[in-house]
Amino acid sequence: MPPAPRAVPFGTDLATEVRQGTALLDAAAATGVGHVVFTSATNADRSTAALYAESEDGP
Repeated sequence: MPPAPRAVPFGTDLATEVRQGTALLDAAAATGVGHVVFTSATNADRSTAALYAESEDGP
């Protein structure tokens, strides 16, 4: 099976991340979801100097 396509990050700045997180929680609350686990990384498609993060990029 081929690897999944690389995801495109949703936001490029803090304001966008906050807006998206708030929208996610508002939608969850409106539909009765009681627990949400949300992780995010701004600019996730950009190279970093953190070797561990680079190693987690996959094939």
